[in-house]
Amino acid sequence: MGSMEGPFPALDLGKGCLSFLSVSLLVYSLLPMRMRFAVALFSCALMMSEITLIRLFSVTLLYHFAFLVLSMTLFGLGAGGIFNFVFKIFRNDPAQWLPRLLLGAAAVLPVSVAIVLNLRFSPYELTVTTLSLLGLIVLVCILPFFFCGLFVSLLFTWRRAEVYSLYAFDLVGAGLGAIGAVWFLEWIGATGVPWFSAVLFVLAALLVSPRGKRWSVPPVAIGLLLVLVLGGALGFVQVRYVKGRGESGLEFEKWNSFSRIAVFDAGDRKVVQIDADAATEILSEQWVQKEGPLLLEQITGMVYQLRPGGNVLIVGPGGGRDVVAASLADSERITGVEINPIIVHDLMFDRYLDFSGRLYQDPRVEIVTSDARNYLERTDGHYDVLQANAVDTWAAAAGGGFTLSESYLYTSEAFDLYLSRLAPEGILTMGRWVFDPPQQMLRVVSLLVEALKRRGIENPGRHIFLASDPSYPAEEVKPGVILAKITPFTVGELELLGRVCREQGYRPLLDPDGSTKNTFSELVYAEDIEAFYRSYLFNVRPPSDDRPFFFFTLKWADMWGFTDVPAESRKNNAGLFVLLIVFALMLVLTVLCFILPMLIRRRSSVRFSRAVYFLAIGLGFMMFETVVIQSSILFLGHPSFSFSTVVFALLAGSGLASFMSGRVTSGGVESSLRKTLLGLVVSMPLMGLVLPVWLELGLRFSLGLRVLWLALPLFAIGLLLGRLFPLGIRTVRELEVPWAWALNGAASVLGSILAVLIAMQFGFSLVLWSLVPLYGISYVVFRRVVQEA
Repeated sequence: MGSMEGPFPALDLGKGCLSFLSVSLLVYSLLPMRMRFAVALFSCALMMSEITLIRLFSVTLLYHFAFLVLSMTLFGLGAGGIFNFVFKIFRNDPAQWLPRLLLGAAAVLPVSVAIVLNLRFSPYELTVTTLSLLGLIVLVCILPFFFCGLFVSLLFTWRRAEVYSLYAFDLVGAGLGAIGAVWFLEWIGATGVPWFSAVLFVLAALLVSPRGKRWSVPPVAIGLLLVLVLGGALGFVQVRYVKGRGESGLEFEKWNSFSRIAVFDAGDRKVVQIDADAATEILSEQWVQKEGPLLLEQITGMVYQLRPGGNVLIVGPGGGRDVVAASLADSERITGVEINPIIVHDLMFDRYLDFSGRLYQDPRVEIVTSDARNYLERTDGHYDVLQANAVDTWAAAAGGGFTLSESYLYTSEAFDLYLSRLAPEGILTMGRWVFDPPQQMLRVVSLLVEALKRRGIENPGRHIFLASDPSYPAEEVKPGVILAKITPFTVGELELLGRVCREQGYRPLLDPDGSTKNTFSELVYAEDIEAFYRSYLFNVRPPSDDRPFFFFTLKWADMWGFTDVPAESRKNNAGLFVLLIVFALMLVLTVLCFILPMLIRRRSSVRFSRAVYFLAIGLGFMMFETVVIQSSILFLGHPSFSFSTVVFALLAGSGLASFMSGRVTSGGVESSLRKTLLGLVVSMPLMGLVLPVWLELGLRFSLGLRVLWLALPLFAIGLLLGRLFPLGIRTVRELEVPWAWALNGAASVLGSILAVLIAMQFGFSLVLWSLVPLYGISYVVFRRVVQEA
């Protein structure tokens, strides 16, 4: 059996809005409104392109390098605006240049993607060659965004009097693009979306083309349109290399908004790869009949020696290996909570239904497509076994495009929830890698120790058993499994676990009888656990929902030594290194490309206070968006839902606010912005206090109601945020418009990085509090901007 909440209302809304928008283009192309609809269409295509590049680069590179490339790519938007600010060639005849720039973006986008997908870049080899390839990828991807930056900055300069309405349509179009990307990625895949986005660029070019004179855009646009449709239909852009290697034996491939699922033949098994990195297996019915009992002898099946025939919940069952083990242990009921619908519906309930022996249709099995935390928060079931074996989810990173791999499965609040869902003698079992010296598994132990102590258990060591499999071929890492109970392990249970370890050659690392002496026991029995955390080589403090960075175990002082840790650990810890590198690069580029032009054009009276203002509001918007996307993943139960709902609600509210700001008279700009900024200074800490309570109240609503429940406060905040840019633009001269727009865009990229850096050190809640002085600074410098205007 299988179940999934849905369909997702925002997706239906996105499909309806996009369909209406496409049809309306033909109607409005003859009306004065066509420029606004062109902007919405352009912005929709741009947002879909950004999200698609995140997906493509997450597969072909690593998540961390994907963020680096995307940050540099988005810098191309600002670079286009600065080029327009410094050189006036485009401003001499904007009506003729606007459609040409859009056609340039349409022509270059699929070509750029095709070039990148044909470059064999290995993210694991930091040589001169690979770094050169990375630079080439950045340069190739910047070009279409450079055209886009030129277009929007030129349009805002030319139609400055209408900037409030143009910016409104720009924001709403981007919101529709965020929703549309979720649907189109599932429908035509990540390699098809660039073609579709390019088609939207061409349609926007037709809308902005000048009328009433002889012009050459339509035939060029129609020809390009035919080429794009043909290229997309024939699949000219395909993934050739993933993380530096080719793929052979590919049987199945499908994309969604947060993963690429690829299936490879392995005889009596099928290997399912998620983003060419994490993997799971689908076992054939024949393999299960012949080799299945061996699963109960493996270290991950140890729990069933203690609890056969019980009620089981499996977090992240994937292709069903753990489900098979639970069924062979005569489990009475098996609930699997899998976040990826492709694995559940396209593989296990469709293509490989018979291959797997109809495993997921077993009457004892129920598969729920959801985030495990969300499911457990919204249900009241209790389980004899709650199992999570090596569940690595980069869903937040993939859904939101951030460099770090936040996981809400490994936080203090999560472990407290797991223990609360155990039956009186139930067992929580988790599989993770054991490094030398320990990192991830030691952090699991720290989480269990804290969760058990929260429940009033003074001696948590009697409630935890840990073993590893030394026969695993890799020398630097061994698989380990931890078992934990609310009640102490009995003598009989310990004797049984000891016998299993001796028979299978497993190595006990933490035994409730106190016989093992190592790093794990030092943590469990530490009299001063804070002193242990301070002195230990790695950061193994228990993560929280406010700082959910389980996989990042390097301390800040040791960040530059990330290459010295084992490969599996290095893959995660490299994210912090890349994050700081990107932040440093963006700071340098911001100074060089935005501050220097301001100084060069001294005669234009470009003031430093204006730079601070547009930087601050760009930082603030993206930092707020980053926090809310992260905090709403648990509420909606899926990163795609979180990303699309938050972005659409914020941008829709901001778009309406921008449109309404056109009613503000010239004399009322200062008063209106003063009230808006003071409102944000009050709202940001209030959101930090109220939003968690608001989400808690709506947690048990249906998915559709939860989407609306989340969207309401965000739409309200958007009504404040959307006024800052258009009102600020009215205080600068026409020449400075592209510079201000570009600076605001660069600050947005910096904002997403800065938000994560602050969250890693102090938590996401402090990010909201940091917006108070940021908007306070905006208010102070804006008063100077008004005085200088």
